[in-house]
Amino acid sequence: VIFGGSTSTFLALLSTLKAKRFLLVASKIDTPLL
Repeated sequence: VIFGGSTSTFLALLSTLKAKRFLLVASKIDTPLL
């Protein structure tokens, strides 16, 4: 149960980091276009 909980938490954190990184890259790409 503890392992499953830590795994789901890790996946949630990983997806959050990926989303933030994607937004950061997207903003860097959109800036020169603006």
